[in-house]
Amino acid sequence: MEVMDKWVAEFFLRRLQNPRVYASPLLSALKPVDSDDCLKLKVTAVLRDISNSLIRGTVDEGMLDLLEILEKLLLEEHSVIMGSLKSAYCWTAVECTLRFMWPVTASDGLFGDALERIWRNRIGILKERESDLVTRELLKWESDLIKAFEEPQIYQKIRESDLIRYNAISHLNQLLKEQWALLGCSSLESVAQKRFLKRKVNQQEQEHEPSLNKGNMLVARELKDFLLEIQRLIDPSTRHDQEHDNAMDQSVDVTPQPDGANRTEAEDSEGTSSSRRVRPHLPTPEPLNVSPLKKGRLERPRPRRPMKFWTPEEVAALREGVKEYGKSWKDIKNSNPVVLADRSEVDLKDKWRNLFGRQ
Repeated sequence: MEVMDKWVAEFFLRRLQNPRVYASPLLSALKPVDSDDCLKLKVTAVLRDISNSLIRGTVDEGMLDLLEILEKLLLEEHSVIMGSLKSAYCWTAVECTLRFMWPVTASDGLFGDALERIWRNRIGILKERESDLVTRELLKWESDLIKAFEEPQIYQKIRESDLIRYNAISHLNQLLKEQWALLGCSSLESVAQKRFLKRKVNQQEQEHEPSLNKGNMLVARELKDFLLEIQRLIDPSTRHDQEHDNAMDQSVDVTPQPDGANRTEAEDSEGTSSSRRVRPHLPTPEPLNVSPLKKGRLERPRPRRPMKFWTPEEVAALREGVKEYGKSWKDIKNSNPVVLADRSEVDLKDKWRNLFGRQ
């Protein structure tokens, strides 16, 4: 099994918002090998099946199978069997037995068969291999249920109890909460977070590189002037270009000037400097210290997403999603993430408007 397949499968099994993901068909298609790397994926699959059963309101003997499989996987990981798993198994076994106590008397229904199948056979095997799931609480319930088959008063008391199913569901939810917390985030999310933090640290280091201070900027400007002066002395053509640049820096006053004697009188009275207006030389603006990462983002235009025609499968998924969720585009996309992976919520909205107009 490829590492990426395992990561993607684990990621989809963690998405509890999508109730259409089932662990057993997914693992059957991927065929994970028995290795330490796949134990976490198998535990995730069992927890997802337990969660799906609770969502459907199903607490039956299949739940006991899942709890026993979870115990074996945790033992393979050398993990400690927590009290939440033991309590969940005990109350689930009692709930599975209570389902067959619908007749008024124990001998009229299938209560005796449930005792034989669940407590003598299934739990008997757990006793033989000294499983941690066999607790004092479980043995106490076994004794009470066997007595209930012979004593009508105990049978009626257990039969009329309203807290057994509530306790079973509560302990199962507590088990899921603890196990999800122990698993942490999925492998795909963990790798993504590490790369994001690494990129952020590199960006911060580049943004906080020591820049030239004001004194260094002045020294660099003076050095540039000295180099230009030396270049003018060596190459006369450079001097001509420099004089041309200096001439462009000055703007000549276009006001009509007096000619002949009048011009001389004006120069004598006001001075020759009044005939020309010299534009003040502005300092060269200091360059901005732009981070290389930000500079690259500004220079490179953001590529446009290529247009992709809608497939019949995508249109069918959109129709089914609208039937089930209405025009909640986010729920429609989350309900079928594989088919609608390349479509955004805006794409779904626009496609529906193109198909049926404004309805």
